Amino acid sequence: MSDCEQGLVRLIPPVNITDANLLASNVPETEYPLYNSGTTYANGAIVIAAHRIYRNNSGGNLTGVYPPDNLTQWEDVAPSNRWAMFDLYSSTITENPESIVIDVKTGVAVNSIALINISGAYVDVTATHPINGVIFTKRYYLYRSDGIRGWYSYFFTKRSPKNKLTELNIPAFRNITVRIEIHAPGGTAKCGSLLIGRYINLGQLLWGYSSELNDYSKKTIDENGYVNIQKGGYSFRPEFSMRVNDADLDSVGRTMARYRSTPAVWIAGTRHEIMTVFGFYMSFRPVVNHGIFSECSLQIEGFI
Repeated sequence: MSDCEQGLVRLIPPVNITDANLLASNVPETEYPLYNSGTTYANGAIVIAAHRIYRNNSGGNLTGVYPPDNLTQWEDVAPSNRWAMFDLYSSTITENPESIVIDVKTGVAVNSIALINISGAYVDVTATHPINGVIFTKRYYLYRSDGIRGWYSYFFTKRSPKNKLTELNIPAFRNITVRIEIHAPGGTAKCGSLLIGRYINLGQLLWGYSSELNDYSKKTIDENGYVNIQKGGYSFRPEFSMRVNDADLDSVGRTMARYRSTPAVWIAGTRHEIMTVFGFYMSFRPVVNHGIFSECSLQIEGFI
């Protein structure tokens, strides 16, 4: 087995999902009333405006004060339930009984999707072209069998379902409509992030990769030694090296410069789920060892 056999390192810059290309969603946006410029809102009132939730934090009544433009008087609380899966944070979750079903028209050619922090029994993905019809359809079951090493673990090990899903083989047509269905029969379907784009190959993943879990919980110890824990979010920070052909190094460097400080999906091989994150890269350091290959190290900061 070679040191490159762990697979490819890929970057997926996601398509921005807006009102213009979100064609349909079965998730209602009714958890709070929509903002109305003619309504007077008392202090503490909560509304939805531009797909985000705002709370009147002015200390008095507000009339005709549009929340997104007046953040000193309105507190920006969170995205609405329907749009939580399209923001930068996988910890803000879209939830819906039984299923989440959305249709997105991409406009540009895409071949990849990533679902982060999902919960359900299975996911259906269908891509439809306006002329060629259905060009891709696949079902993904979210159960997992890792950790099962015998009859005892088969019967008694608590299984944790998959909470990430990536698909990199959708035919890259323009103007396709991608339907994503997260099904949770008898339960609640959940999705932290949905990302659609076209992947870019960066290099070959080398052995020796790692992923650090950052825990944002607060832990305090009082004078008597008692521990108080306020559980918070967490993120992963993968670190790895990849081998890049010397002829491709400048192209990879330009790609990394283009997507600096840009939220994207980073996939360091497909062997381990923890090596796929939605975030941005902290550092990129190429080392030219000889005239055939270069070795590039990356550190990725995943979102909470």
